[in-house]
Amino acid sequence: MLNNKRRDRLVKLSPLVREALAFAEAERALDPHRCLTTGHLLLGILRMDLPIVHCLREMGVILKQTRSLVRAAIEHGSLEESRWQWSDELKLLIEDLVQANRCANSASDDRFLILPLLKQPQSISSQILASLGVTEERLSSYCENLSS
Repeated sequence: MLNNKRRDRLVKLSPLVREALAFAEAERALDPHRCLTTGHLLLGILRMDLPIVHCLREMGVILKQTRSLVRAAIEHGSLEESRWQWSDELKLLIEDLVQANRCANSASDDRFLILPLLKQPQSISSQILASLGVTEERLSSYCENLSS
């Protein structure tokens, strides 16, 4: 059962973020990881059918390869166990997603899901996206080119 603080945090999230977190939990469950990380959230987002995910795929970010990178990062990294079984980086990211969702230009603007992942340079997701050549500028350019 969720404690009140975690439940309150989840209530503030958009349906897209809650869906991404549900997929992230499913990804975490594939391996014996106790801690949900930004890497799992990235994998959860990649399982969704969204324009931003199509942009990422065009840039070469594919689920199977990214899953391997996340697993390797978790196995070789040191994750602090947290009370809610969320990594500290994921807790910070959730707060960023709440803010980003408030600032999103429209309900159809799903870039707010990925941009906070890119802005935490020490997080698993940011390091993986950077290793795959994904930057905020390149992502915006790809998305604009695909939509035109």
